[in-house]
Amino acid sequence: MDTNIHEVKTYELQASVYVTKPVDPAGFGKIVKAIESFWF
Repeated sequence: MDTNIHEVKTYELQASVYVTKPVDPAGFGKIVKAIESFWF
């Protein structure tokens, strides 16, 4: 199992979601829309 240490720490802090920051503008727009869809 390849577990990211940041993901583990996030869930230890009782977060319900872990989102990575995309490096390109197209990816950023895509993640913003996904977050909007998830929360609203």
